[in-house]
Amino acid sequence: MAAFMLRHIGLPGGALSGDFDRLYAERLLQLVRESSLKAVVLLAHDDVYDGHGRKMEGVGSFYVPNQYVLELARRHPEFLPAVSIHPGRPDALEELERCLAEGAVMMKCLPNCHNIDCGDRRYTRFWERMAEAGLPLLAHTGGEHTVSRRAPGILRSARAEIAVAMRRNRDCGALRHQKRRFGPGFFFPSSSKC
Repeated sequence: MAAFMLRHIGLPGGALSGDFDRLYAERLLQLVRESSLKAVVLLAHDDVYDGHGRKMEGVGSFYVPNQYVLELARRHPEFLPAVSIHPGRPDALEELERCLAEGAVMMKCLPNCHNIDCGDRRYTRFWERMAEAGLPLLAHTGGEHTVSRRAPGILRSARAEIAVAMRRNRDCGALRHQKRRFGPGFFFPSSSKC
């Protein structure tokens, strides 16, 4: 699978044994600069945590630190940082504040892969802080085929709970904020009301 993905993005097969991060970032920059896009969103990917906020060692498929995407975005305006924070982490709110201060434009989670029960009331303050900051949420609520699933039964609940949490921001303020911030050349899927 790795060899296929490397070929697909135009990297040599030996990239995994070399300086992959640098090669991948350079290739992605080249692709963006040669396209009609002004920027692309880079997605971080948090670790998996249990219901008590403890990291589940060796469980996740991969980990992309928030700091990595924030630093790349700081160096290259073509990259917009989307952070990934499990709301059950002991430092979730502190990490959210840090990421907001460093320019995060979106928060991403995969409830069934990250083991996040979006309806867990312990996470309410986290979702509320995101809404207060106007930080959009990118959440996969359907099947997942590239990352191992930890809690597939969460999906039905996640769809409903995320919809309820995001409905608190009824006027689509987060999307309007991002459109103003990045201009009309950026595409944010949304309803016609936004």
